[in-house]
Amino acid sequence: MAGSQGRILKKFSTCTAIALLLFLALAVRHSARISLPTTHLEQSQTTPSASSRDTVPSPQIQPGSSFDIPELVMIESEINTDNWSEAIERAVENVADADVPAALENLASRAGATAMEMRKLLVRRWAGRDVVAAAAWATQFPENSTRSSVLEQVAIAWANSDLASTTAWLHDLADGESKQVATLAAAYEATHTDPIAALELASQLPPARERDELLVHAVSQWATADFATAAAWAVEIPESDLRQEMLAAVAVAAAEENGPAAATFLANALAPGEIQSRAAVSITQRWSQVAPLETADWVSRFQETPARDAAVENLVGLWVMNDSPAAANWLNTLPDGSLRTTAINAFTASVAQTDLENHAPEKVE
Repeated sequence: MAGSQGRILKKFSTCTAIALLLFLALAVRHSARISLPTTHLEQSQTTPSASSRDTVPSPQIQPGSSFDIPELVMIESEINTDNWSEAIERAVENVADADVPAALENLASRAGATAMEMRKLLVRRWAGRDVVAAAAWATQFPENSTRSSVLEQVAIAWANSDLASTTAWLHDLADGESKQVATLAAAYEATHTDPIAALELASQLPPARERDELLVHAVSQWATADFATAAAWAVEIPESDLRQEMLAAVAVAAAEENGPAAATFLANALAPGEIQSRAAVSITQRWSQVAPLETADWVSRFQETPARDAAVENLVGLWVMNDSPAAANWLNTLPDGSLRTTAINAFTASVAQTDLENHAPEKVE
């Protein structure tokens, strides 16, 4: 009997010791914290926003609230499959809002496409809730691809909520590629609501293909709302090639609302050449949707060039789809010559294609 009681007491002591060790381990784990580096935004970065502060407190991060290595390895293995993006999105969605800073901290030193994509999604999500803290965290990185990526996401989120504060923040960023990437991102977002502000941001960038593409896109958005003012501004661009691209964008943007004005502007403002030809085709596509006969009259006055042939082919193809008899009537008014030949060939090809599509047997799944 005494032996049995001894064994029971021994087991009880062992269990008590194990429980005490577990309790101590959990207590140590619970008390542990990892602090993000404290970053102070400059005054001009934060003053435009009423909610900003000169000093951004470091978020307190709970350990174990981010992705573990096996999960990253598993997702990385699907990088060349259709499941890769979905797997990343699912993993990111499983991170609670309060754990986003912790997840980012644990991803900060990890390389690879999966970690980079997760950082992008998480940073933008964080910036949507607390853009100043997200910006402070993003600026801790040295000048490299990671810094460019996270600053880009902050710029996108911030520009959508407070463009003035975003502009001030961008102004005070240290010069470098990451600043240019963030400025491009913010400017593209601004084109949706304030294309003039987007143009001002773009003007701060050094000459490059990406800057020129942004300028063309922004002036196109501006011309959609205010054709005359955008056109007058684009005419003053000093760089010849860029000016031609921007003038073409202005003309094309105006074509749907005011085809005649766009056509006249194209003929008068742009020099003959490839840019004018491409713009003429684009205007034909847009204008012919609302006024095909007027568009046809404009196209018929082109000089005999590949641009005219391309414009005629686009015009006739769209016209046949919408009103084939009207297109045929226009063809019958054309005098003999290269224009008539091009138009008839385009009409025949378009009718044949339409008949083929209408009489094609249904595909059996």
